[in-house]
Amino acid sequence: MKIFQSISLAIITIFCGASFAADISHSSDIIPTNIKTAAKSAALPGMALSHDTIHFSWNLNADAAITAPVPHVAESREYFMEVDAASMQRGVAIKTTARGSVVKISPSSAGENAKAKSLGVDDIVVRVGGESIQLRDFAARVDDSKKLAVSGVEFAPGSLAFLIDDARGAATFEVVLKSADRSYLVHVFEPASPNALTLTTNRDAYLIGEILQISAAASNGAAITEITGGIASPQGVLTAVMFKRGAGGQFTASIPLSESTAGALYEAYAVAKLADGNVIALRDAKVGFAVANPTARLINIATDKDRFNAARFNTRLDIAAAGRYQVEAVLYAQKDGARVPIAIAHTGAWLNAGENVVALQFDNLDLAKRGIEEPFTLANFALKNQGDLTTMERRMEVVTRAHVDRHLD
Repeated sequence: MKIFQSISLAIITIFCGASFAADISHSSDIIPTNIKTAAKSAALPGMALSHDTIHFSWNLNADAAITAPVPHVAESREYFMEVDAASMQRGVAIKTTARGSVVKISPSSAGENAKAKSLGVDDIVVRVGGESIQLRDFAARVDDSKKLAVSGVEFAPGSLAFLIDDARGAATFEVVLKSADRSYLVHVFEPASPNALTLTTNRDAYLIGEILQISAAASNGAAITEITGGIASPQGVLTAVMFKRGAGGQFTASIPLSESTAGALYEAYAVAKLADGNVIALRDAKVGFAVANPTARLINIATDKDRFNAARFNTRLDIAAAGRYQVEAVLYAQKDGARVPIAIAHTGAWLNAGENVVALQFDNLDLAKRGIEEPFTLANFALKNQGDLTTMERRMEVVTRAHVDRHLD
């Protein structure tokens, strides 16, 4: 006697089928409305792409944490200033809002003919209330480029960093570098400050032609009084955006995305001034996001033939540019009356332009042994371009209901 199972499923036709529940959507979904034709899909430099089809799957514990991708939220307690040589010689004003702040000064190498001289503790004088003080007497600790290199964190050559002595509290002072011969990047970090600028995008990944939405807000009851920003391409091209004040003191900006660089992250950035009573805090924040050139999309998903102790879903894909793609999804079921994840499957394959079918195979499910019951759902679906590691399509809910008919043979 053998236990067999047949999986019955109404085909979900993503773009034109009546069985698709249009109201099932998630904020992290990425759904291409059209795809771009190209000779081949983008690939990272030096990446050799196999033409072999590779499939793997594994079972999940019912309590496995499967979450939707979320955009990164940057929380900034820092700001940056680009200062020319003349201003450094005169003295650049620095204001901190909390004890334990750190200042880092890095010489610029852009457009400079001579190699930057490493800054030392004796090169910098601090001016407080008109009085000039040697840096060693103002700071609790000073690290030159040699000490910074030992920390394992990458710094620009010749940099110097110092920790403001706690006895000085939230300090306002000027840093003077009489030997300045180029521009410098001054970085002020206030880890103990209650005033932070948060910056986020509405998704972690986008497609060309979609609208990027950026949101900025101040913490601890502070208010944003000034803000500018934009997006930076991987090549360093800056595109400004206009922030608008919204509900609750939040500021938002929107911009259409018109280009993509294979495998590279773009950045949204903001420069703001925060007011918390009489305290004024300067803040810079940035957050990364991906932009993909959509060369593939999901047409529909259907179940394959009945299989013993396994489930197989055929994904039908529309491919505009030949390349190596990957489909993945999580299979859910019922256990003890709750919807739980039971398995995950990935398939990678080389696909030519046109319609292609790629199977998602969930093997060795052990349904009876694990106490798993219908209905079954397919979720956390993603279609990716393995050539440039970008996401072409993503759906948190893709097959809303399937069932297993167990019978004896």
